[in-house]
Amino acid sequence: MAIIEAEPYPFELDPTRASLIIIDMQRDFLEPGGFGAALGNDVSLLRRTIAPTRSLLEEARAAALTVIHTLVRGEPGHDIIPELYPVPGEPVVDKPGKGAFFATTSMRCLRTAASPS
Repeated sequence: MAIIEAEPYPFELDPTRASLIIIDMQRDFLEPGGFGAALGNDVSLLRRTIAPTRSLLEEARAAALTVIHTLVRGEPGHDIIPELYPVPGEPVVDKPGKGAFFATTSMRCLRTAASPS
């Protein structure tokens, strides 16, 4: 168990039952010329999330946590941005809509990651 200092209070984290889920870090949402930009979003503001997310991703991989990525397939910019691209063995969950959990395989991935080996 690890104690994570957080607000409003610290919490215990069991790394053997923890996973990192990275949601919607797709080219369409984060790159100029993508769907998000076409909607009028300032993707430069969203791109500020890439460096801290990449740092967290590297730490999660180093700690051998399960890493799960989500995306919406079928769109031209569906692919995950290169900076946060999944490595072999990391699940990628298709999202049929806005939610990363409803009608997806996210819970199955989490249950598999949390089950004792």
